[in-house]
Amino acid sequence: MSTGPSREVTVKSITMLRKMIIVLLPTVLVCLFTSASLPGLVLKSFAQGSQQNGASIPALSSSKPTRKMIIEKVGERLANPVAPIWSIGLRYDFTFLTGDPSDKTRNSYILNVQPVIPIPVRDKWFLIVRSVLPFIASTPVAQEGGGFKGRTGFGDMALVTALTPRKISGFKWALGTTWIFPTASKENLGKQKWQLGPTGFAGYFGKKWAAGIFPQQWWSIGGKDNRPETSHANIQYYLWRNLPDGWQVGTGAPNVLIDWKADDDDKVTLPIGLGVAKTVNLKKVPFRIQLEGSYSVVQPDTLSPEWNIRLVVTPFFPGLIKKSFF
Repeated sequence: MSTGPSREVTVKSITMLRKMIIVLLPTVLVCLFTSASLPGLVLKSFAQGSQQNGASIPALSSSKPTRKMIIEKVGERLANPVAPIWSIGLRYDFTFLTGDPSDKTRNSYILNVQPVIPIPVRDKWFLIVRSVLPFIASTPVAQEGGGFKGRTGFGDMALVTALTPRKISGFKWALGTTWIFPTASKENLGKQKWQLGPTGFAGYFGKKWAAGIFPQQWWSIGGKDNRPETSHANIQYYLWRNLPDGWQVGTGAPNVLIDWKADDDDKVTLPIGLGVAKTVNLKKVPFRIQLEGSYSVVQPDTLSPEWNIRLVVTPFFPGLIKKSFF
């Protein structure tokens, strides 16, 4: 009796389980660390305010902030991608891809680890250091002889450094630079190019609404000569309605992609999305959990994202850098 098909299914199941464990492990570790070491620091941060602890969270009106007050304030702040607040976002993207030369829908599973570190600069500014560290659990890669094969590894790391006023609410802006480093563990998981360009942010963050736009543009400035030069943009947009008890509804950062060097039919990916977010306490540590789905109303003819399901888990960290630089 042949055991070939059943053996193949077993191997695929074990491989997928291993990838899921690797992808979910950072979330478990972050939850364990924060729940064990940060509850007291979180309450202290909100009680004292940003001037005393560098956390960039204004002191709440009550000397003893309640859990509900903390949850609502943290949720409002973490809706801002360049908020001067310490956090580590764990973003899971489950993407359904369609287009040539594939004859069917293919899937991509990527975890992006997104730490945000605000560094005080003098009395009125923050330097926001925001990185994106992608771990690719599986993504389809076209083979020379035809067909596709799933690849696993690390992608290219992105780094944003932007200067923003210490102002918390109302109109917010930031200007800076954005880098992409050729850190991919395999050639077909990255551009193999050093890339640099400008970035900025403009938005409004009030008691009921949060909205903004976060564009980035890169040009290749070095790297492997046998890889094509790059010029591409990523534009993220935000619109959140703040609700009681830490709930938010809206859309949070669909990635509008523009490849300026591609053919006209392959230049733009334009997704629209709808999601919900909730800030909760895990042993007195605030976590923001976001679930969102998006669909690309404009999509390249080549293999590219059509549907995306995104889960983001973001714990709040008190500020660890307390004194201003310069």
